[in-house]
Amino acid sequence: MKDEGPPEHFRRKREPYSGMMLQSLYWALRGAIVIVVVLGLLVMFGPLL
Repeated sequence: MKDEGPPEHFRRKREPYSGMMLQSLYWALRGAIVIVVVLGLLVMFGPLL
């Protein structure tokens, strides 16, 4: 049991960092997708405007 304890503790310490990295990557990808969609809509409906 003592051997199983420290790895769990270390994993918990690493989890917030990886979570923050994944969240920042998620927000970056989401922002890029939104920008691409907005630019696509502007290009499509540009002649109509």
